Amino acid sequence: MKNNLIVAAIVIILIIGGVLYLGQKSKSTLPTNTGITTNKNVSNNANPEPTTLPGTDAINKFPQQITLDITSPQNGATVTTSAVTVAGKTVPNADVNVNDVSLKADAQGNFSTRLTLDEGDNMIDVVANDANGNNSEQEITVTYQLPQQ
Repeated sequence: MKNNLIVAAIVIILIIGGVLYLGQKSKSTLPTNTGITTNKNVSNNANPEPTTLPGTDAINKFPQQITLDITSPQNGATVTTSAVTVAGKTVPNADVNVNDVSLKADAQGNFSTRLTLDEGDNMIDVVANDANGNNSEQEITVTYQLPQQ
């Protein structure tokens, strides 16, 4: 009987040891690349510094909107000439696209270009992008009406 208790105790110890060993082994063999990254730098620090991308803030990691004001023509305007000057202001030296025309804002953020309108309603799309990847977009409608004769 005493021998049976000793054998039973040894078996129980071996089982517990095996479970602990396998539990540790399975933790070390779990895949480390799950495709989800929360911080670029791995650290034992409970509060690691977030990694920021150019043109983003540390909180949301998304590009931020920049200022963009179209000063001419006004949204909803009706004009009687087919040529209009689209002008506005954004951040200095931003890349600006007005419909299919690419230009660069000056050192004060001013931009302008001439467009030829079709008769009727014309959508004018203005997009500004800065060097950090931040952007803004506005769309206006201008109506070209033939002059009364």
